[in-house]
Amino acid sequence: MTLTKKRNKGLSIREKLNNYTVIDLETTGKYITTCEIIEMSAVKIRFGKIADTFTTLVKPKGVLPKEVIQLTGITPDMLKNAPLITESIEDYVKFIGNDVIIGHNISSFDSNLIYDAYLKYNGSEFNNDILDTYHYARCCNIDVADYKLVTLAEYFNVENNNAHRALNDCLVNFEVYEYLKPFYNGCYKCSSAQSNKEKNQIYNDLDLSKFVGKQICLSGEFYSCSKSDMAEHLKSIGANIKSDVSSKTDYVIVGSKGNDKWSFGNYGSKIKKALELQEKGKNIKIIKEEDMLTWVKLKI
Repeated sequence: MTLTKKRNKGLSIREKLNNYTVIDLETTGKYITTCEIIEMSAVKIRFGKIADTFTTLVKPKGVLPKEVIQLTGITPDMLKNAPLITESIEDYVKFIGNDVIIGHNISSFDSNLIYDAYLKYNGSEFNNDILDTYHYARCCNIDVADYKLVTLAEYFNVENNNAHRALNDCLVNFEVYEYLKPFYNGCYKCSSAQSNKEKNQIYNDLDLSKFVGKQICLSGEFYSCSKSDMAEHLKSIGANIKSDVSSKTDYVIVGSKGNDKWSFGNYGSKIKKALELQEKGKNIKIIKEEDMLTWVKLKI
């Protein structure tokens, strides 16, 4: 099992679960800082089968954009008499209970929206553990062009006739996750069908703004691109790439492939030095490649 602590929002896990709740939200936009929830759905799974469902439309305070209407089929008339988020978030979280939540790209989007709404209107934290099927699928031995939910559904012949409606996406996601389980091998990768250009495009879709102007040292080899490509991409956004760790280093980024030459078990001399400097009070952050890949620039 792989665990990554996500502040106080629970753990990001990768397991073969039998009991969990699949979640999905529809929103007025693609940025978590400005969008509003317009639909919340959840499907409770027990012993690999659907046990219960929850779905509700949510009335936003702002205007529903035309592109969202076209994408989801949700109209202003449909939302006219829907409950506000203040009236529905508690019921939604109560339905989920203590379950691990499963969904596609939820670690960076849906879970944060739920967390913020629940904290704002109920004064409590939503800290359920998370299994994100986007990242789970990238640890599975399957040959797909990309890891979008619609692509995975097509790969496994899962019926998907009402995409971008929350309950439908929950049901599709449930089937996709169940199909993915036998193929999970824990090896985070790009699709074998992707060209080098497409693999490098992954980093164009990440929010790497925190690295601008920072001193960065790379350690190990990377699954998603070569170390040199990683260095060039970070340079292109204004990061300073250094060959060694020093007291001025801001980040050490660790490739998920590791390195056969590492001399300290699961890490090498660069990480060892960063850990030593951390103990001396230096604010050096060590980040894994797989965690970086969760920092996507969110799209509807």
